[in-house]
Amino acid sequence: MASTLQDLRKQAGYRTAKEFAEALEVPATTYSRYEQSPEKIPLSAAWNIADHLGCSIDAVVGREEVDVDSMRGDAQRYYDTLSEDSRDLTDMFMAMLRGRDNSREKWRRAREEDRHVQYARYYERLFLQSVNTDSELGDIVIFGSDDQRREAFQEFVAARASANREKKVSEAVMERSVDLEIEYGFLGYDEQGHLGGTGLEDPKAREELAEEIDAFERRAEERFLREDRETIQMIMEAYDRIHGGPDKDYGALLKLINQPDSREGGDEKEA
Repeated sequence: MASTLQDLRKQAGYRTAKEFAEALEVPATTYSRYEQSPEKIPLSAAWNIADHLGCSIDAVVGREEVDVDSMRGDAQRYYDTLSEDSRDLTDMFMAMLRGRDNSREKWRRAREEDRHVQYARYYERLFLQSVNTDSELGDIVIFGSDDQRREAFQEFVAARASANREKKVSEAVMERSVDLEIEYGFLGYDEQGHLGGTGLEDPKAREELAEEIDAFERRAEERFLREDRETIQMIMEAYDRIHGGPDKDYGALLKLINQPDSREGGDEKEA
């Protein structure tokens, strides 16, 4: 008897387990085990499958009964009315489109990974330059373990993100405050188009305005913090790719401390 996961996969248009495994970017043998024992699927893999199939994670791992037939949309019902030859042609066309989408997604991810590798290299350069003014950090870089160096680098990146986040929150709150001041009638434009106070005196409205600004600031802090955490995670993943090989040449990295940045100019050799 076919598993619910297999039914969901086919309903989503993936005819074979291998085809769906490619979309998930996992080995075909790994996905085959998922269909055989959905209750043993790792959480991160289950989320990935659920996102691709458009269903709940409980449905993926078999904790939720799903009426697959009820999920059939108009396109699927129309497909069911086609002849076998027309279905084969449709399947070939859909496979071509899916392959193109997968290629584009892989290209996008590769570009994203490359971008964060550049970020990691940039911040590592700043991190290593700070060794000149922090003897304790220098000891960690030179004598510490790989894990200690990684932790120190992550703390450095997080501190830079925090300082920048405060600035972004302040700017966002300031912009929103002006909009709300105008909306509540405390600010307005004169005939020359200059923004200024209207002279409105309304303590209750002023109190509501302050509460709305406070709420906006909390939301802004949460949003920027969430974005920063995601960025830091991707930078650290890039850092691990850079230093993930068996040979970690930190001595070569230390040479970056006193090297001029190529973007800052310098003598150029004539061809």
